[in-house]
Parts: sequence; structure tokens; C-alpha cells
Amino acid sequence: MRTLRVCEYTKLDDLCERQWAALSARPPASLSGSRPWVEAAFGAQHPNAEPLLVAIESDLGMVALLPLAVHQSEGTSTARVAAAPRNDLADLLVLPGHALEVGPMVMSALCEITSRGVTIDLENIDPAGALAAADAHLDLAWTPCEVAPVIDLRSSGSRAPISLRHRRRWTGMLSTLWRGQQVEFRRITGVDVVSRFPEFMRLRETRLRSVGRTIDRLRDRSIQAMLTALANRGNVQILQMVVNASVAAADLYLVEQPVAMLRLRALDPTMSRFECGHLLLRAAIDTFAGEGYETLDLGRGAEAYKFLFGAHERVLLRAKRDGLTR
Repeated sequence: MRTLRVCEYTKLDDLCERQWAALSARPPASLSGSRPWVEAAFGAQHPNAEPLLVAIESDLGMVALLPLAVHQSEGTSTARVAAAPRNDLADLLVLPGHALEVGPMVMSALCEITSRGVTIDLENIDPAGALAAADAHLDLAWTPCEVAPVIDLRSSGSRAPISLRHRRRWTGMLSTLWRGQQVEFRRITGVDVVSRFPEFMRLRETRLRSVGRTIDRLRDRSIQAMLTALANRGNVQILQMVVNASVAAADLYLVEQPVAMLRLRALDPTMSRFECGHLLLRAAIDTFAGEGYETLDLGRGAEAYKFLFGAHERVLLRAKRDGLTR
């Protein structure tokens, strides 16, 4: 019988890149736990935080990993998932087939960390993932965090449960646009996403200003660093609706079969009467379903438009335990 042990590391370079890449979570949480994502998070989002990498190892190598970032504030230490709160989904990374045996070990390690005075605060945890399943009898407090609706593409696709009224409305809008105008749907993939990202963000900022919303520059820099890290792996895509050679709507996706996650939206406010964002999402549902994706994850937030497309309400979790005072 092999022996498993808990190991902690404070430098990313202390971990074998090949072994890290072999670990995964329920998609797309494995993207936000991947080495490229974590490196980008420490470089762009929280450079002053210290890595705390909780690993389960055997003599053959790493079996599980939870990458944390320890933040210092007013004399207190708090360990959060690396890149939080800008992850839309987080979970424990494991070697396939080993979640049941290593999950409780990771949870016990987290409880031990709190005995050193470090607060554990894990946000947006996958409710059906390995980490949540492992805490059946351990002393972390679990509470609802944020709503992150998902669409089941296996029963949707072109048959998405959209009301007949909305289906007719959007079909009519698209027909109106097609009359006398050139309308097309495009997809940008791979490293091309990086070069087109500034254009995407300019359109997004125009939309945010038009509705009086604040622009989060730190978030934007963080997302750009992370998508740059993932783009050459093929995990980032931009879908566009283009009218007369101008982008009317664009959506940024993180993709990892069998899940496509809608990460950011950019809309031209001058085209709002045509509801181009809805038209683009409807096209994306058909596209991803046709390619064998099973789930369209609409990310955090319970915006009403998500439920027009048959999304069901999924509630992410938060696990917290205060550090013990010494």
C-alpha cells in the first residue's frame, strides 16, 4: 500500500510542472487551478501575497494540490484560493480517480493551518467538486456564496428551453438586421485572442460607462494576464456578432471540454435595441452544443438574461475557518 503525505510549499518553482499539469478538477475549475493561471495571479493580481501550496504526495509524485495565496492585513493572515475573488469556480486539483482518498487529507491540512493563526477563506467553490465532498465531518463552516447559473447543453442546443415569445422576438430582430446589412458570427481562438483583447476591453468599457458602472482596472489586468497564460493552450475564445464590419457584441469564454464558461461580455450600446448580446448567446449555445460541449457555465451573477436561456440556478460555496489566536 502506498503512503500518502501532506506537503506544503511556498514557491511555485518547488513543484514539478509536469506533475501539476497532470492534476485536474471538474472543468473549468482545473483552469483556475492550473500553473499558468496561478503564476499569472501572483504576478498581476496579488504580487504581495505569499504562495501556500498544499499538496498530497506519494512516492510516485503529486496526487493533489490546492494553490492558496496568503494575504496580510492589519496583523492578520488569510489564505484564499489563488486569484480570488476573480475566479468564477474553484476546486481541489487531483490525479484522476483519487479524489475520495485525498480530499479529507487536504481538509485536515486546512484545519491544521488555522491552528497556526491563519484564517482559511475559500470562495466560489464548486458545490459538486472534490473539495466540498471531502468536508463531510470536518470543522470548516460552509455557506452559500454566489449564484452561477449553468445551461445543460445535452438537452439544449438548438432546442434550448427559450420561450416561444423570446424565440420569435430574437428571430425577428436578426431578420431586421439582415435586411440591408451584413451580419456574421465569428470566433477568435488561440493566441489571436491576446491581440484582440484590447479591442474587446474597449467595447466593454464603452458599455460600462454608458450604464454608469465602475471599471475595475485591477480585474482587467488580472484577466489579461490569465488569458495570455491560457491562450496558447487553446483554453480561451472570443465569440463575436459583427454587423457591417463592426463588433456589436463579443463574449470571452474559458473552454475546457465538456464545459464552456462565459467569462466577460462586451456590448455596443448603440446596438442595444437589437439585443445583440442575446443573439450572440443563442448562437453560442448552438455552436458549443454542436461541438459536443455538455455545459455552458454563465459565471457568477444571477442576471435575469441567463434564465431566459433555460439556465438553472447553481449556488457556489464558501468555506471558512478563522485562525486560532495564539
